[in-house]
Amino acid sequence: MKVAFTSTTGEIIDEHFGQCTSFHVWEIGPDEAHFLTKVGAVTTSGDEEDRIAARASALADCAIVY
Repeated sequence: MKVAFTSTTGEIIDEHFGQCTSFHVWEIGPDEAHFLTKVGAVTTSGDEEDRIAARASALADCAIVY
């Protein structure tokens, strides 16, 4: 399953979903995990609901977002 984490460094979860600049996406399986990609979360919209919707859409294929 794909899991996304908010992180400035990719090492620890240290940002809030609504304020982060990127998400680190990992593929997590029963025996191993590996990094897939970094997804940018910066949008040009000043509206908070639009920013949240854009982030949710970009992470739609992730089962869990931390």
